[in-house]
Amino acid sequence: SDAPGLGYTVATMLLDGDDRVDVIASLLGEPSYSGSVYVVYDDRLSQSIDLAVQPADLVVLGADGRDPRRSLSDPNMPDAIGSFLAHGDVNGDLRGDLVLGAPGGDGPDEERWEAGEAVVILGALAP
Repeated sequence: SDAPGLGYTVATMLLDGDDRVDVIASLLGEPSYSGSVYVVYDDRLSQSIDLAVQPADLVVLGADGRDPRRSLSDPNMPDAIGSFLAHGDVNGDLRGDLVLGAPGGDGPDEERWEAGEAVVILGALAP
């Protein structure tokens, strides 16, 4: 496949509230090209992690997958969540929040074709 694999976008941030850096990585490739975002909390970063064997701490999946045998101009473009990642304090609570871009998202109730979507994941209090 010529689609981007894991690591298409990567970010590090303080997400789980323990003042240690967590890792966020996206995958836009197969099987559906809808995108997925994986978060691994800091307490597991001292070891090598195979997401096929050890699941991520948080997974966000896109929708509207595309059959890769169909044309890229097909009107059912996949969400491609994770195409863009940003982080900061979105709601003013002094905790790190994560924003995921899905340029192919169809908006609320899937009624706004290719409008794009942003998903906000609010950071946690310290455990």
